[in-house]
Amino acid sequence: MTPYFTKRIQTQNGFVNFYFNRIYTVEGIRYHVSCFDKSSKVYMFNMAEIAGQWLLSHQSKVPQWIKKLGAELETAILESFA
Repeated sequence: MTPYFTKRIQTQNGFVNFYFNRIYTVEGIRYHVSCFDKSSKVYMFNMAEIAGQWLLSHQSKVPQWIKKLGAELETAILESFA
């Protein structure tokens, strides 16, 4: 499946490509996001618009380094609308 868009973001361990897939739900648009770390481990999570901000859903299921990128991930989503 081809991602809706991809964003390369600087992390504490170098650049990481994040793959965003837009999902239409009854609650509105969501994004399924996936990425690989340097050791090729895959991380997957969802982002939802809550009170006008794009936030990580189920934050306890992602490592701290992804949680710290919340603002950059939100910016990537907002830029995709432009």
